[in-house]
Amino acid sequence: MVMMLKIKYVVLFCVFISVISCTQKTERIGYIDPLDFTSKVLKGVNYEYVNMLKKEKSEINFVYVKKTDMGKIYFNNNVVNKIKKEGWKEISPEFQDQNLFCFGSNNMMSVVYPTKEIYRNLKGDTLTIKKENLDKWVISYIYSFHGFDECKT
Repeated sequence: MVMMLKIKYVVLFCVFISVISCTQKTERIGYIDPLDFTSKVLKGVNYEYVNMLKKEKSEINFVYVKKTDMGKIYFNNNVVNKIKKEGWKEISPEFQDQNLFCFGSNNMMSVVYPTKEIYRNLKGDTLTIKKENLDKWVISYIYSFHGFDECKT
């Protein structure tokens, strides 16, 4: 009887542990790997890649390209075409000196050719560029599991 009770407790304990240790991973719907994508569209261009945040449902990455390594003409005539060829669609930018792209509703890419430290838009939002990045293109890739309203069609 005591042995049977111990076996029941062991079984219950194992079931309890297995239940609390199970976590369901969220599938990254429509996720574009920014490192792989950057290597395609900026092939032959020197850049610095920085992962800022990587969570299950969101990710933020930055790419910095010195303005001396990529001019506006090269970007507009080559890189934008490559971005669109990969399936990204260009949308209206939120700030001056910015190009904004979406891939599906979950991926957004902002490309800024900064000419000043602080940008403001008509909605009252601000975009701040660090002083040390004024001589660089600032490219941000943002993935959100919940999507972006700007990217929803």
